[in-house]
Amino acid sequence: MIENITDLYENCFRGEPMAWHASSTMPLLKDITPEQASKHPIEGAHSIWEIIEHLPVYEESAIKALEGGTFPVFLDGEEWPARKDYSEEAWVESVKLLEDVHDRFVDAIRGFDVNRFGELLDMDSRWPEPWQSTTYYQFIHGMLHHKVYHTAQIALLKKHKQ
Repeated sequence: MIENITDLYENCFRGEPMAWHASSTMPLLKDITPEQASKHPIEGAHSIWEIIEHLPVYEESAIKALEGGTFPVFLDGEEWPARKDYSEEAWVESVKLLEDVHDRFVDAIRGFDVNRFGELLDMDSRWPEPWQSTTYYQFIHGMLHHKVYHTAQIALLKKHKQ
């Protein structure tokens, strides 16, 4: 069962030419420039760059939660890191961080005891219901849904006329 879940994560992230839901994350990022990634083509929407820096924040917290820590509530936009450097080097670093944290998260899932799937995850007490009743199984799948959601946003932003 764990291998099926990690296969879904890998397909969503690196699936070539595409994942079950459509384009996967890394192939979408292949030809995006720092300039394109930093643009906000849709008013009120995050940029591609903001999205790829948001995903590792959530996945780092998810790794800690799978290791027995508390999954935090993010306050004041802390799940959307601020960026000042929009250089090519900074873009490469952001994409590398995205990939590195994804790999560590998938490894954490691979190492997770399937017998604990029905246990409740320790959610920060500020999370409202129904999240306080989230099992590890639901959480792991919910994190995949989170990645698919943001990958779809990247695909739409990439297609949007800049």
